[in-house]
Amino acid sequence: MTAHDRTPALSATRARILEGIAAGATSQRLAARLHLSVRGVEYHLAAMQRAFAASNRVTLVARAYAAGVLVAGSWPPRVAEEVAEPEAS
Repeated sequence: MTAHDRTPALSATRARILEGIAAGATSQRLAARLHLSVRGVEYHLAAMQRAFAASNRVTLVARAYAAGVLVAGSWPPRVAEEVAEPEAS
């Protein structure tokens, strides 16, 4: 079993939020960029923290890199294609 087998698939929205968090964006900035409410961003963030058993944003990003969800060595941070669900057209 690989790390990707144990890693939950991320929706396109959660992938963009995770990339933003890894880049240091605030919930307010992500909400504006993604046309969501701040509360909506926080909802998705909390769900990802539960999925990765992370108590805060830093731990979430570290665990996402460790699991191969975020691609190491890329800037801006990006979610690996095989983990993210395709965006709706």
